[in-house]
Amino acid sequence: MGTDTDILQHRDVEENLRKLPSTSRLILYLHYYEGYKLAEIANMLKLNLNTVKTKIRNARKRLKLEIGDDVYE
Repeated sequence: MGTDTDILQHRDVEENLRKLPSTSRLILYLHYYEGYKLAEIANMLKLNLNTVKTKIRNARKRLKLEIGDDVYE
């Protein structure tokens, strides 16, 4: 079981994920949890590959700003 700090960080991530647009959340989920490649996600969602890349980059950037760099160290 995780420490209290781990649990709080996990809750922060979940809370900030909910703030993202639904398409960005879906892309993050498909890529990081389901293991799909960005090209596969683009095909599934009928989006341009560059759009998917931009959405995932912006979502990660926003999460990093919201949560803080200390989570990634």
